[in-house]
Amino acid sequence: MVIKQTMAITFGVLCMVNLSYAMPNDDSNVNGTNHACVHTGVGTDFPVGPGQLYPNISDVPWTTLLPGDTVRIFWRNTPYKEKIILGVDGTENNPIRVCGVPSPNGEQPILDGNGASNDIDDEAVYGRTTYNDQGQVRHSMESRAMITVYRKDYNSKPKNIIIEGLHIRNVRTDFPFIRMTGEQAQYSGGAACIRVQKGDNIVIRNNELENCGNGIFTSSQLYNEASLTRDILVEGNYLHDNGRQNNYLEHGMYIQAIGATIQNNRFGPNAQGTLGTTLKTRSAGLVIRNNFFEGGSARAMDLVEVEDAKEWVIEAAYRDWTERNGVAVNPSRLAKVKAAEIAYKQTYVYGNFINHVGSESDAASIIHFGADHIVPYPLERTLHLYNNTISVLSDLSDVYKFRLFIIGHKDIGSNETLEIFNNIIHIDSETPDAQPSFLCLGQGDGGAINFGVNWLTDSWNDSTALSACYNQYSPTPPLLTGVENLVGLTGGLSAPIDLSSLLPVTPDLNQAQVLPATVSAYPIIKQYEPHQKSVDRASMNTLGAAEFGTSGDDNDGGGDNNDGNIFEINGSVGAYLGFNLSEGTSDECRTGAPDYPRVTGLPTGMYYSGNCAIYGRPETTGTYRLEFPVANGVWLADLVVVEE
Repeated sequence: MVIKQTMAITFGVLCMVNLSYAMPNDDSNVNGTNHACVHTGVGTDFPVGPGQLYPNISDVPWTTLLPGDTVRIFWRNTPYKEKIILGVDGTENNPIRVCGVPSPNGEQPILDGNGASNDIDDEAVYGRTTYNDQGQVRHSMESRAMITVYRKDYNSKPKNIIIEGLHIRNVRTDFPFIRMTGEQAQYSGGAACIRVQKGDNIVIRNNELENCGNGIFTSSQLYNEASLTRDILVEGNYLHDNGRQNNYLEHGMYIQAIGATIQNNRFGPNAQGTLGTTLKTRSAGLVIRNNFFEGGSARAMDLVEVEDAKEWVIEAAYRDWTERNGVAVNPSRLAKVKAAEIAYKQTYVYGNFINHVGSESDAASIIHFGADHIVPYPLERTLHLYNNTISVLSDLSDVYKFRLFIIGHKDIGSNETLEIFNNIIHIDSETPDAQPSFLCLGQGDGGAINFGVNWLTDSWNDSTALSACYNQYSPTPPLLTGVENLVGLTGGLSAPIDLSSLLPVTPDLNQAQVLPATVSAYPIIKQYEPHQKSVDRASMNTLGAAEFGTSGDDNDGGGDNNDGNIFEINGSVGAYLGFNLSEGTSDECRTGAPDYPRVTGLPTGMYYSGNCAIYGRPETTGTYRLEFPVANGVWLADLVVVEE
């Protein structure tokens, strides 16, 4: 039998979601995140590209866009090198939309920041370029992103904007751009593919974002309401190879907002040699659901204290600010602050797949929930972590102590609590028969973990691990309750999941508890589907991020018989391609290939990760027969590379 499978992108239509952080997030409305870039309803259509009414991005009257307007950027053979600034307002019913029209092969139009230019007309939104006494350009908003949501007016901010269907790349300090003045300059530290400096109801959807300092960056500051970002939805994006060399301040995604929903995204590895996190947030009203996190960063999630906008989130900070500035408490603002503080105290992380592989990352933890700095306003905050699947493959020789969670702050302890239920958390060595890293539930700074029903590798409770995790340098383990609810496996299985797809492989996992009332506003309705979409979850019986019996597992824990089958993988010259061999070989990729033999037949520019995946940028066209040893013979695939 010959199996042929291709990877394709399909597009549908979905209405805009109400994003108010004070309201429950309705996951039932999310049926995937690919949307057709067509103009409908009120407003004007602005088609951009070869043969279109507007040949260049700069030809669009960006400063006068109105509610319902659609800017459609058509794919072309060469990347666009023109930057975009959005300082306009849509409405909730008629947002302003900037979207990419793909090629017939599904390729998104590319916006390349390397040498990209600002139009002189952008001064109306950015503000005038100014210089210091030495004639140097002052730090300018135009150096910070390829697409920027911002306007210079101190008392207002852009609203109701959708950015989707674009491939944005190369916005980092090592790349140049052209200022409004025509001068060449380098991007500033913290530069992003997409930056929201301030704005309400912003949607960033179905984009590929790579090789930027931050894939996405949003800002919230203390000055006034117009300096905040509120109600942002980030869904269905593919972020990879972001961050800056030897720098821990730039990340795959960095969200600072009041009201943020992050869903259906694929988080690939950050760029090699970078020190940032995959997803960092300083937000109130935060929901992170149905995402896929690959390894390759300092940690998967950094969920830390609000900083620049704390006077809009913490009542005590706001009252102190009014006293310092000699102003009266504003009742309207106080009501907003109180609502934000309530939202800030509860964070929801559910339905996510997190795959950590030691050889691909220097990380020694998965989630930090607490503070980066010694905070003047410590609050009791709760992380609701449920129905996630977390796989950690880490050798003791690489990482001595793997801290599943970092709770609080190392110098001030912790006021934080983790409510953990219905998760699968598996840790093992990456190298067969090697000793895995010691599994530490915390860093040694206290905090509390309340366990409901979870599958958790029991090595955390080993006496040797406990003595390694908590000692004179990290003396305080988290306070644990509910450890009697932790469940294990029967039947001699070594892992509860397929270590490549992370899908469940045994009905032993059908022990999920009923969701408590504390998360009733955020029920489990969907599950992530590779890639960048979610589908209906059939039921809620199984622990983890996917129901047992989901397409892709064999229901018996075994791998597919792939001997003689031919699997098709498609790529383009010069375009990044990452492909997990488990899509063709199931768990045989790991268990049936002793010593991880390399894939043979890869073209120049493509590499085997040593962990069931190929990656890189193919340099030549052609059809390449790949061979990979598995338990029952040889797994075959054809890698078809075409011109971009």
